[in-house]
Amino acid sequence: MTFSSITFDLADFKKFQSLYIYLIRSLLLKTASSYFKSDKSDEL
Repeated sequence: MTFSSITFDLADFKKFQSLYIYLIRSLLLKTASSYFKSDKSDEL
């Protein structure tokens, strides 16, 4: 791995950091909602 590729990865991360956070949050929300739905159905 060269230094240029490392700096490129860092630039990509900073550029798409908000996008990554949005995707992770949406995934967590979907997982949490499905977990709570299944949990409620189990209680019923």
